[in-house]
Amino acid sequence: MNQYSETVKRIIKLAYDEAMRLGSVFVGQQHLLLAFIKNRRDYSTSGIRILEQFGVDLNEVKKYIENSQRKSTLVRRVDLKESEDYKRSFILAGKEAEEDHTRGIYGIHLLLGMFNVKGGFVEQFFMNYGINYETLKRLKNAGKNELRQYKEESIPEGGEKFLEKFTRDLNQLAKEGKLDPVIGREDEIERVIQILARRKKNNPVLVGEPGVGKTAIVEGLAQRIVEGIVPGKIKDKVILQLDLTSLIAGTKYRGQFEGRMKVLFEALKEKENAIVFIDELHTILGAGAAEGSLDVANMIKPPLTRGEIQMIGATTYEEYRKYIEKDGALERRFQSISVEETTIEETYDILKGLQSKYEEFHN
Repeated sequence: MNQYSETVKRIIKLAYDEAMRLGSVFVGQQHLLLAFIKNRRDYSTSGIRILEQFGVDLNEVKKYIENSQRKSTLVRRVDLKESEDYKRSFILAGKEAEEDHTRGIYGIHLLLGMFNVKGGFVEQFFMNYGINYETLKRLKNAGKNELRQYKEESIPEGGEKFLEKFTRDLNQLAKEGKLDPVIGREDEIERVIQILARRKKNNPVLVGEPGVGKTAIVEGLAQRIVEGIVPGKIKDKVILQLDLTSLIAGTKYRGQFEGRMKVLFEALKEKENAIVFIDELHTILGAGAAEGSLDVANMIKPPLTRGEIQMIGATTYEEYRKYIEKDGALERRFQSISVEETTIEETYDILKGLQSKYEEFHN
């Protein structure tokens, strides 16, 4: 018979403690899950932290369980009944340990056992995130090297290196003369500057049909910053254009994209003078929602609300209505700027302004 490791013994004790604390008449999988979350900094139960790689906020899981528990009259510890999914978790954990040919049941065995109980609390709850027993089993069996590779692919190194890898520094490109001159669009650029200089709702989103020149407006702003013809509040700002293709590339496991977005936000917080420009903003806001994982739109709201990051977006009218306008909380964080097509005269001026650039390129 498999013996429980010290870690699993501690998890069992914590699960009973949580059941008592919440006034439950039974101890179940939800209490085991709370015990894992409470003990997650312990290396031996770090398996629970794999869930974070899939976009799971363990603190939110904890709050959900605590708020959904039915309170009852005070029950003595010895009177607590063990739920069926609780009992099955340990039976299946024993089978996991036998497969591994270990002398005892360890934390990862219990976690897998919990996920393997059909119809249990854990299976039902994490179904919403697209995480199941097979997912965790595959990662466990991949071995340490592949798991390390998975983590590296999921969340690359943060800070400057992350930003260098996944963004384009428009200020630097402007300094090097690699951006086309922006002819016209003074009103739109001025409006972007006004919004960026605000204390609140200072995240402009350029809304217009494809091809009207939304990106050019942001490039024009970068050129103005480099030339020093902007107000003092934004004269030291650096505009970083998110390379969405690179960010998405290689995210083969569910939750990796969300993980990269989290690192992006952390890196932007560290670089206080950065403004991230996200073209096709709707692509980011819609990510995750269709697959049951964490909606990126909900990840964006807190740092924008706290003013920890500043953002410029660009999208179409249809996508703006679909992803931003219908979400009141998101709409309060963005200020839309309508970008219309240029007139014939304005288009002629733009072509004249770009003539020398194209002549030089084509010799």
